[in-house]
Amino acid sequence: MLIVEDVQMEVFERRLFEAVQQRVQSAIAATFPELSGEAAEGAELGRETAAKLGTIVERGIESAVKSDIGDGPDIAAFIALGLALRLARPGESGSWIHDCMNRPGTSGPTKLRMIESQLRVLAADDKALGVIAQRVAQARQRAAL
Repeated sequence: MLIVEDVQMEVFERRLFEAVQQRVQSAIAATFPELSGEAAEGAELGRETAAKLGTIVERGIESAVKSDIGDGPDIAAFIALGLALRLARPGESGSWIHDCMNRPGTSGPTKLRMIESQLRVLAADDKALGVIAQRVAQARQRAAL
């Protein structure tokens, strides 16, 4: 019989969190090269940008967990959605996304899947939403690998 102490469980949980965080951060860096340290010129600027990306991912994970989103690919898609909304700026055509994320009575993963589905439908007629849909799908796929 194997007995796992509380301290050991905390170490396992921390290592698991770090692994998920690293996978999500890699997916976001690949999906948003403009935010990764590799895209920046100069070693100092590259480290600064990479640290910024780490902070973005850390805060994104916290927000995802608050929204009841806990799976790695879902977290990556959630963070990518937020970043893409800031970068693509869909204006009024994207206001429904915030409404959907704040909708009570629906689980976080379900809200996210509904948004992704609607984005794919609207992408044909709205270039900004198409960019958002593409980035969210890329982040999800990269985090799942």
